[in-house]
Amino acid sequence: MNRQLLKSKIKALAAHLGISTGIFIVLFVLILFWWYPGLWFSIEGGWQGTRIMLVVDMVLGPLLTFIIFNPAKSRQAILFDFSCIALFQALALMWGIYAVHSQRPLAIVYWDGSFYSVDSKDLAAFDTTAADLAQFEQKLPLVIAAREPENQDEAAAVALSAFFGEGPKMYADIERFQPLSDHLERLRANSLDIQARAEKKPELAARLDAFMQRHPDKTLDDFAFIKLQGRFSNYILIVGPAGKILGQLPA
Repeated sequence: MNRQLLKSKIKALAAHLGISTGIFIVLFVLILFWWYPGLWFSIEGGWQGTRIMLVVDMVLGPLLTFIIFNPAKSRQAILFDFSCIALFQALALMWGIYAVHSQRPLAIVYWDGSFYSVDSKDLAAFDTTAADLAQFEQKLPLVIAAREPENQDEAAAVALSAFFGEGPKMYADIERFQPLSDHLERLRANSLDIQARAEKKPELAARLDAFMQRHPDKTLDDFAFIKLQGRFSNYILIVGPAGKILGQLPA
């Protein structure tokens, strides 16, 4: 490859990279502030989805431009090459956006001693959508509790679903949703022994100590420490006295 050709390829790559950077920033802001806000970005797969789009938008597209571009080609040939690259990149991005959007957490539900994430697929099992969550007057994702089974038939259905790992997730039924603040006693009763855990895990102890330093007027007993069964890994959510999620700790 001669020096002039390399210089032209680098200029084309830089131009493509500049456009891709602008697109990626818009998508990143959308994911970070609307689809996976706050701590849910790291907990519920926002970062994993962002990495996919980062590779497609910032690596694959510009790399293809660098490989294919040649100023010696005719204008029509260059336009065709760029059109193919743009189409490939757009299709890959659309797939990534769809995957990230469809798997975003719509509700974080307290159920049977733990928190669980609910996405659009979970809601669809009960013929509901994200629009149906507007009745709860909270920003998404909702942080909410689900009513426990009230009779033997419901309890049996829940047990069978849990045992076989099939069927709808009962905690995703919005007919069961109740304010988390109504279940503070349940939360405290099921709170993990965080001090005992911290004694065995230095990283957890350090994070817990940092959290408590930000709340000098509180003690550990003022909070409930509840496990979140995350999509990619488990965490411990810190629930404050008013029933709000104040932070997370490594499980």
